[in-house]
Amino acid sequence: MKNLLMVTAILSLFMGNDLLAQKSNNELKADSLALKAVEYVDGFQLDKAIEYFEKANALYNKKARYEYEKGLATYLKGDIAKAAHIFKSVVTKFGDEDKQFLMLGTAYDELGKREKARIIFQEGLNKFPKSGLLYQELGAIELDEKNYDKALQYWEKGIQVDRYEASNYYWATKMFAYSSEKIWAIIYGELFLNLEFETPRAAEVSKILYNTYGKIYESSTRGNGKFDLTESELNLFADTKLVGNYSTAKEINILAFESEYALKFESNNRIYAQKNISLEMIHEVRSKFLKTWM
Repeated sequence: MKNLLMVTAILSLFMGNDLLAQKSNNELKADSLALKAVEYVDGFQLDKAIEYFEKANALYNKKARYEYEKGLATYLKGDIAKAAHIFKSVVTKFGDEDKQFLMLGTAYDELGKREKARIIFQEGLNKFPKSGLLYQELGAIELDEKNYDKALQYWEKGIQVDRYEASNYYWATKMFAYSSEKIWAIIYGELFLNLEFETPRAAEVSKILYNTYGKIYESSTRGNGKFDLTESELNLFADTKLVGNYSTAKEINILAFESEYALKFESNNRIYAQKNISLEMIHEVRSKFLKTWM
């Protein structure tokens, strides 16, 4: 599986409550060594970084951070088998963060141990059920195996439980851009761009959105145009929740979300008859729609 992680830098080791907590001399010394190790990672001197993380862990081994960061440096070095061994040790001894399961599963997958990777990701979700990162990786496995519906299920579940994790929006956008329900490519793509910007992925999604608007727009010689957002139609179904204690359920006409969205989009934007879509047109279309939707 193509690695979907952006493991290009080590995050700061000393954030949150650690700054406020009283530390022992050994822990303070270990923190100092680990900070030096981070500098070596930034300079891509990975052997030196690993050496300093080991020294830090030898001084103070009551938290996962030093060993986990050593695993990341080893992973970046390209020794995936050794990194997997380190991450397994971290998960076994601590297992107190979803990223520990994430990196162990990713290492297993790169070693060709996909089923073990699945098991680790699922174990992580059992412990951290709101981890968007773990859902993203499970979706990535299904994408690699061409199980597209299942991949989407994982990514949309990731969006549901962790709305600030951008990667699930990214992959859902790309998937829906090739489907008939391009409405969701637009929705997820717009949400992604609110979470991530000025990155190669943001530039890619911006292009996807522009092309998607172009694909769904149909101009007309009669002086108007339309956007073909969805193939969803009016849903007719029986809903007992809406009829109280009546013994017989009513049939109630309900518009699917996609249909309601598309209708409101259409009602405001039939004035367009341009042959080719433009950024200015997209901006006006979105602005008019939002005023109606809100």
